Order: sequence, then C-alpha cells, then structure tokens
Amino acid sequence: MDGVLFNKEKTELIMCPEGKEGEYVIPDGVSSIKNYAFKNCNKLNSVIIPNTITQITQQTFYKCSKLESITIPASVTSIGSYAFGYLLNEVYIEWTKTDIQPTIRCYEGSEAHNYAVTYDYAYILLTELTDDMVTVQEKAAYTGKEIVPEIVVKDGDIALQMGEDYEISLQNNIDVGTATVVIRGKGRYDGVITRNFKIERQTTIEPTIEPTAEPTTEPEQGITPEPTIEPTAEPTIAPGQGVTVTPTPTPTPGQGTAAKQPSPKPSAPASSGNDSLVLKKGTTITDNDTGAVYKVTSASSQNVTVEYVKPISGKGKASTVTIPNVIKKSGKSYKVTSIAANAFKNNRKLKKVVIGKNVVSIGDKAFYKCVKLTKVTIPSKVRRIGKQAFDGCKRLNSILIRSKQLTAKSVGSKAFRGIRKTGRIKVPAGKVKLYKKVLKSKNTPKRAVDRLSKIG
Repeated sequence: MDGVLFNKEKTELIMCPEGKEGEYVIPDGVSSIKNYAFKNCNKLNSVIIPNTITQITQQTFYKCSKLESITIPASVTSIGSYAFGYLLNEVYIEWTKTDIQPTIRCYEGSEAHNYAVTYDYAYILLTELTDDMVTVQEKAAYTGKEIVPEIVVKDGDIALQMGEDYEISLQNNIDVGTATVVIRGKGRYDGVITRNFKIERQTTIEPTIEPTAEPTTEPEQGITPEPTIEPTAEPTIAPGQGVTVTPTPTPTPGQGTAAKQPSPKPSAPASSGNDSLVLKKGTTITDNDTGAVYKVTSASSQNVTVEYVKPISGKGKASTVTIPNVIKKSGKSYKVTSIAANAFKNNRKLKKVVIGKNVVSIGDKAFYKCVKLTKVTIPSKVRRIGKQAFDGCKRLNSILIRSKQLTAKSVGSKAFRGIRKTGRIKVPAGKVKLYKKVLKSKNTPKRAVDRLSKIG
C-alpha cells in the first residue's frame, strides 16, 4: 500500500521505504509496527499513528533525522527503547545541529506525554475533534465544478482555523449526488470527522401567464372623473340687501369630494445605524485608521467579529502597535477577537504591542522573532496562545498574563521559548503553580519560570 509493506492481513506495518517523503498517515486497522520499520526514513517530516496501535517498539523511528512531528494516540501504552534514536544514560543525544528533534503530539496523561516529559521532548497536548464541534453545509447547488461546502469548526466559543487547526479532503464533490468531506485535526487538534452533503441540480420553472379574454379597463387610482355641477335656480336677491354674488368656481381636479386622491408612495424607513450591512464571513477589511488588515470571522447578528491578520504593507514597521477592541466599517462595529498566525512574524522594528481586551486567541508564531519586543500584556479573555507565538523574542523581559483561562491544552508548544532568560512573568493569584507547570512544559526558559510570581 502506497509503497509501504504490510503483512497479508494489513494489521502489521513491516517496513516503510527510506525514500518516503512528507507526511505519512498509518491506516486505521493497523495494530502493530515492526521493529526498525521506519529506520533511516530521512525524508519523512510527519507521521500520524492511528488509535488501533497500542505500542511503539524499539527503534521504530531510528534515525528519522528530519522527522518534525509524530502524533501518538492515547491508545499507545508502551514505547520501546530507542524508539526515536539513541538514549545514553537516559539523556537523548542522537540529534545533531543539522537534524530536527520531533515534536510529540499527544494527549495529557498518556504514555507519550510521560515519555516526552521524561526525555525532554517538545510536545503538544491534543484536543480531540468531536461531532458537536463541526457544522457542515448540508446542500449545495450543482455547478459542474468542485464544490467546497461551508465548514465551521468550533472549540467552545473559539472558531478554529482551516490550515492551522484542521485540514479537509473532499470526495465526489463535482457531480449531482452525495459528496463527502473529511475533517482531520491539525496542530493541537486530533481526530477525524467525516460528513456527507448533497449536491443538487436546481430546476428553473418558467412562469405561465394566462391571458384574459377581453381586458376590462377599470378606473385606476389617480384618475379624476369630470366633476358634475348641478345648476341652481336663478338666485333671488331681496331688494336693498346689497348682496354680492360670487360665482362658483369650476372645481379643480384633486379638490372636493369628487376627485380621488392618489395614494402616496411609501418612503424608505430611516436607518437607525444598527441596520448597517454586515460583511460576509471571510471578507478582508483594510483599515487605514489602525494601519492593519482584518478578516471577518463571524457575521451572525449576535456576534460580529474580526481577526487581526497583519499590518498594512508599508505600515508594518511601526515600533508601537495597538490592536483595538473594535473597528468600524460602513457604520458597523466589529469586535477584534483574535490575532492571526504569523501576524507580526520576523518584525524587527516592533518594540511595544497593546493587545485589545476582546482578544481570545493569539495564533501560531504571531510574534515569532520580534527581536526588539520587550513587553507584552496578555488580556483576561485570552483562552489560547498558539505554538511559538512569542518564540525567539529574545528581548522580551516583561510578560503580564491577566487571563485565568489558560491550560496545558490551550498554550502551544514553545509559545515563550527564546524569551530573555531573566524575564519577569506575572500571573493572576491562584494560578502561579499551574502556570509554572504549563510554561515549563512549553520550553519557556527555566529561570524565567522559576521567577514567575503573582500580580501584585
């Protein structure tokens, strides 16, 4: 199968060819992997193990020197010696400067998690995708081209991002009939969700107009009939009264009871300001006032939000940046609730950033290698900090974390790796012990973690 050798029943993976490249997903149903099965597979960069496997034998991935990521399910209860390389006196020494030590993607408390902690591997604690997290468009109109349905994946209130948190594959998505979308977790999410949707041919019905036999012309509104004036008897004027008779004018159309008034056309209701057009989800907004590009992440009437994507080209080298609480477009207010992956990556001018109070998620590598950044405050609503979000910010020496919602699952691998070793980290009272443990597991400099203290 795909160049990989299995036993006859396809329950044991015997050998992967050394020339195998990129990512390899071991098929469901495989229950064991033979010793040395992936030995010297130097072109593999990612392996995903299914939950039908219970053990990884010795030297299974021996000298896979370019392996960046390996996903190990909670079903694995045993990991053999030298599974990923050499161990000498319980110190991992196999990887050289030109090699990549793999990041282990695993579940909290699993054997893989314990293994990563024991032998000082970088690791990501996974959250499993479940059916209730996924919504897929049920029907789509046939176009003769590939159909990609609208997909929403949410972890609680956090909208997950395709390409960052999950990826999709599609089957039978051109012709009329039942199509399939497969959603596979990525980054800190794991698992596979499969959904079907319908592609239907739309039928156009031509309207039929029945002619009338003889059109009858009815008086229309707005047509004024000729007024009829009944002549009166000749007026009698008593002598000496001096009465002046004023002739009765001919009625003007529209006056008097004989004329039918046309109904006025209704006028459009006045706008209240709240009826402004809401931009469609996925729309990009360029805001010259804040010097940034945003993307609409939710367009529901109850929750209108955007993500800070990046600074506007030409304005991206400012030393101070403020990510606002809200932005306004066409009279509508949008909450800024997330910072995109790579938003400020390699920005060598940024010294100070003010993050708005509505932000709940900071994307992977959002501030990666902002080498002049010295201070940052994580607002109270933040529930997620992506992997390597502040990695390589070597002058970052003041981190104030106001959020009480961070966990080992929601803080990505190496989120604060490479900050100043003597940096000061302050956290809410009651979170000191937990946050020390979380930040230590994410490769934060040991001295900075040891000095972590509560907000005074």
